[in-house]
Amino acid sequence: MPNSKKLLFSLIVAIHGLFVPARSFSQQGEAKRAVGVTASALPGMNRVGVPVSDAPSLMVAGSAGYGFTESIGSAEGSHHRLRGILSGGVSIWPWLSLGLSLDGRYDIHPDDEEGSDQSIVGDPRLLARGGYRLSDNFQIGAQLGLLFPGSDAPSIEFGATTLDALLLCAYTPTDIGLTVAALAGFRLDNSAQSAPPLDQMRPGDRLSLGISDYNAVLIGLGGSYWISPVEIIAEVTWDILVGESSPGALTSPLRVAAGGRVEVLPALSLELLTETLVSERPDDDSFENVMMPIEPRFSALAGLRFLLDLSGPRPVERKRPVRPPETKREEPQFASVVGTLVDESGEPVAAAQVTLQSGEKTIETESDEQGAFRFDEVPMGEAQLRAKAEGFEDSEWNVRVVSDMPAQQPRQLRKSSLQQSETPAAQLRGLIRSFDGKPLSATITIAPLGMKLTTDANGRFETDVPPGAYLVTIRSNGYQTQRRKVTVDKNGVSIINADLRRKR
Repeated sequence: MPNSKKLLFSLIVAIHGLFVPARSFSQQGEAKRAVGVTASALPGMNRVGVPVSDAPSLMVAGSAGYGFTESIGSAEGSHHRLRGILSGGVSIWPWLSLGLSLDGRYDIHPDDEEGSDQSIVGDPRLLARGGYRLSDNFQIGAQLGLLFPGSDAPSIEFGATTLDALLLCAYTPTDIGLTVAALAGFRLDNSAQSAPPLDQMRPGDRLSLGISDYNAVLIGLGGSYWISPVEIIAEVTWDILVGESSPGALTSPLRVAAGGRVEVLPALSLELLTETLVSERPDDDSFENVMMPIEPRFSALAGLRFLLDLSGPRPVERKRPVRPPETKREEPQFASVVGTLVDESGEPVAAAQVTLQSGEKTIETESDEQGAFRFDEVPMGEAQLRAKAEGFEDSEWNVRVVSDMPAQQPRQLRKSSLQQSETPAAQLRGLIRSFDGKPLSATITIAPLGMKLTTDANGRFETDVPPGAYLVTIRSNGYQTQRRKVTVDKNGVSIINADLRRKR
């Protein structure tokens, strides 16, 4: 009976893991997304792993893909590879993970004068990884990998067992969804002991078996970035072949991989990864006389990644909700007053002095070229507005300042009777040119009179105006607009000479 209860509890925990969100860990109050599962069923980018698992978990990965290799050696034609990987992993504790994978490959080779050639290879691999978190953002660890190659699937040659010993580290900056990881290590490669003599091997066998006469120094750098629900992954790895008469670093496998994972369910994600070999190929003599790993020039791998959190449901502390005390909503104490001044024909009145009186507070401003004015931080309640403009009668009106106050309707100013009856007793004239001294055809607007005129062929203009202060706007096609403030005295002449700059 006790065993039945344990089995039932384990089943409940497993089902719960299918529906809870993908695991994350909290640091200094902020959540970080954990790196996803690779084709080897352990956390990492692709070949570059992450030392520490965030929680006890069960991981399963299934992958299928295609690889292309250009013509190598004496056999002319391309090589094609169909690949399948099935892996399982478990994190017993956050600092220890174990994994087992089977890499199956079906290769199709070109005719090598002995007919077409196909081969099937299956290599089992065992991984053991341990890690330690030095701080919230930095972790280190080590990994041991055992490869058991064979000459024909599903054979295994134990004397050819190959050992990878790696040092791992990872850095996860706070709050940006980024993980950077690196590896460095050594491969003790005995795989060549599983191969028949060179003179009995066809060229295609050397590609499909993936065996080597040389040990290798292993280095790699990878990165993962979460844009939920997508994890973008990229890495560079290099297996530098070493030993007597080794082919050299530039011929050693150097790969660039990129791809992504998308979370389709809390415990299930899809992965698509491409890998490109950028290193040089060996010459024909080297290929025929020694064994070295010849990897596909380009490969693509797609698969499913399953991660089940075994830590069980986390207890949730239930607190009795406390109803916050009701507070009286305070109305805003200030608002903005916006309006426009126009003349009797609807043209804007610019350069008008506008005054707002609210209690003991007085605010002044000036209307712009469109006749618009604005007052901010006006106390709520009744206020009085007053507008003065040269040549117009003074205008006063009351407004009620409230929250979210709409813009005022345009306020019409009437021309003064004195302005309408008097003959202008002053003059405004000027010369408009470009910076290279050429006269320009320009439009001159005089506010608040609403008067418009154009320059003559020599770039000159003149007009009679009543004495007063004006805002003169000068516009010419292809040139930057200029504005001048000018005061014209009674019986006086004011001159504006303007050089306009071309628009950029």
